[in-house]
Amino acid sequence: MRFEIPTLAISTLWVGGSQLAMRLGRILTTIVVARMIAPELLGVVAIALAANELAHVIAKNATNGRIIRADDDELSDICNTAYYVNWLVGIALFFLQVVIGWGLSLVYSNPTLLHLVAVLSFSYLLLPIAQVHSAVNLRNEKIGLISKTEIQQTFLDSALTVLMVFAGFGVWSLVLPKLLVVPLWIKAHLDASHWKTPKKITLYKLNEHWVFNSRVMGVELLGVVRQNIDYILIGYFLGMQALGIYYFAFNAGLGITRGFILSLNNAFYPHLCAVKSDHLKLHSGFVKGLRYMLLLLVPVLGLQAIFANQYVPILYGEQWNEFDAAQLVALLCLTGFPLLIMEATTQYLRAQGRSGNDLWWHTIFTLFFTLAILIGVNFDLLGVTLSVLIVQFIAALVRLLHITKSSNNTFNNKVIEPAGGIRNE
Repeated sequence: MRFEIPTLAISTLWVGGSQLAMRLGRILTTIVVARMIAPELLGVVAIALAANELAHVIAKNATNGRIIRADDDELSDICNTAYYVNWLVGIALFFLQVVIGWGLSLVYSNPTLLHLVAVLSFSYLLLPIAQVHSAVNLRNEKIGLISKTEIQQTFLDSALTVLMVFAGFGVWSLVLPKLLVVPLWIKAHLDASHWKTPKKITLYKLNEHWVFNSRVMGVELLGVVRQNIDYILIGYFLGMQALGIYYFAFNAGLGITRGFILSLNNAFYPHLCAVKSDHLKLHSGFVKGLRYMLLLLVPVLGLQAIFANQYVPILYGEQWNEFDAAQLVALLCLTGFPLLIMEATTQYLRAQGRSGNDLWWHTIFTLFFTLAILIGVNFDLLGVTLSVLIVQFIAALVRLLHITKSSNNTFNNKVIEPAGGIRNE
């Protein structure tokens, strides 16, 4: 299979169409929530969902990366091993998240946090049912199926959220739907995949499986830490009302576009894996793909940032003006550009098997990112937002320069890595 931009364009159309539909559903949900739920309660929900994201990324990436990158002759054995690994991970995450919820309820002196996080933890007893099927479908580039499923999940989630808000469920309106839509995802992937659940336990190349996926999980975990550490620190240092304002600004700004960025990069990864044994084609495909995705994103995020002052009070209510929420929304929109670059370079290194190099980069970046937020909370929400924006742009540019330089060195030295090999940078 050759890497071609037209092929990526087809995937992009699916992703873009699904994200547009999902955007409409999320805008409606955000409008209702912003008008009917107080910022303090939004802050509590932000903490609960942040805890759930940390566990979810482990469940999602425990086996997916290795399945997508596997050679055809080993795919069956890797999938069989992955199935049982997913169940072990899911059960462990269920108990771990309950413990985390208990800890958060003590730190923030809010018993509701334990209840919210505990309910969300039940999803990890459901995900292993179709986790391998989902990875196989992504490997086979069934972007249409994945996009349709995401649309259905988002609209069901949004509809349930709105109904529950009007019915007076409060914070539960933003939590329960996340659990209730999981069966829909399971059914869609089971129906679309021909892979069958193994009848006996196999542990094919378990050590190699663990090395690759542990690095992938490490990168993804650090990503989720960065996506949520601002919530945790803002809630702790500035209070739940400030966190609720920031949480609203993020969702009204980057929250919706971020889904498009992550979905686009998920579609990008299988394309890169298809030419992973040819460094020249891989690098060329990466450069063309990144340029293509940036061209799509510039007008979207640019218009959002420019017109934030106009659409925020109209859509979400005049009450947000007193918190200067529109200014925060505009700045958070701009963080989408470095996010796209960081995610795209991650897919590039992962396709090369250089997940160790990727993990190292994300570890350093997360430390600087956390430090920037700790500096920002000494001022106000604007200080936090500016800190986040500046450190992300610097990191993305440094990362891109490093990738370009290392790739040029590889070409000059004619270092060819064996197909499917795992390098230990």
